[in-house]
Amino acid sequence: MGLKQLLQSSLNRFGYECRRRIEPLSWIASLDIGTVLDIGANEGQFSSSLRQLRPDVFIHCFEPNLEAAQALMSHFQGDPRTAIHTFGLGSLAGTATLRLNTFSPSSSLLRLASTHRQNFPHAMETSSVEIPIRRLDDCFGDFHVQGTTMLKLDVQGYELEVLDGGRNTLHECRYVYTEVSFIELYEGQPLFEEVLAFLGDKGFRPLGMYDVTYSRDTGACLFADILLEAR
Repeated sequence: MGLKQLLQSSLNRFGYECRRRIEPLSWIASLDIGTVLDIGANEGQFSSSLRQLRPDVFIHCFEPNLEAAQALMSHFQGDPRTAIHTFGLGSLAGTATLRLNTFSPSSSLLRLASTHRQNFPHAMETSSVEIPIRRLDDCFGDFHVQGTTMLKLDVQGYELEVLDGGRNTLHECRYVYTEVSFIELYEGQPLFEEVLAFLGDKGFRPLGMYDVTYSRDTGACLFADILLEAR
């Protein structure tokens, strides 16, 4: 018996299974969550996949790009457990410039960095639009919430702005699932260690990392998703 088989046999005795890759949504769907705040929902890629696995969860989708929001609304039409909010979230209430991109998920409140254009030449800014910005702490109390809450972030470099405006809301969340960057893909964005430090100070510990994206030119790690749990 080889080392891998021996290890697996030993783990199986204690009820564990050793697998090379676990799909993050499968793990997330197995968690005791009742409400998800999908911040940066785009056209619903994350939420629609989660809905298939967890029809009982209530999902709040936040998407200020109205074109993407229209697709989101169409997808969840008639779903009583999904609410769609067409404003952005940040540290201060007001307005901000959303820079639209040929690749919709790359639209951001920050400008593209040169490293982004080098690694993803198909993603280019096309136009901009002013959008309303609210603080998560100012609106969370108005939301329908059931059971344990997860905060999901995919905001293209605006992570700390959203989290800073949701400091109190984080106390109501057991899990955070967020995209983090290891190099600057948007001008002035916080990197992995800064986001992790902020959440660590708020009592969250990392549980795992998924969907790591590497540079095709250099092999450098560009960004990934991490799942964290409140201690």
